Amino acid sequence: MTLAKISKSDFSDEQSELHYYRYIDIAPGYGYCVTTYMGDGNPLPSFKDDPILLPLQGNAEQIADHYWQHLNNDNRISLAARELTNSGVDRLKNFNRNQAKSEND
Repeated sequence: MTLAKISKSDFSDEQSELHYYRYIDIAPGYGYCVTTYMGDGNPLPSFKDDPILLPLQGNAEQIADHYWQHLNNDNRISLAARELTNSGVDRLKNFNRNQAKSEND
């Protein structure tokens, strides 16, 4: 599995940095997360770390719902969870705060 993260360059407002992360043999029940912001503040501080290892339980929809409900309600924008199985199943679940509330909460 490969994740990519694009972030603003520390050296130029007009350039960005692209980071790739490749993971092999991730243990069942775990996955990696990249996020936009990390921590508290005004403005919110940008996420600058490596992807975060998270425990996962259930399918893509259950995982996305679990983490969506645990995000700060005022700051959550969107979330995506992708499920890949050894049998070839590939599911993607998205949450977006601009969707109707009945779809998210």
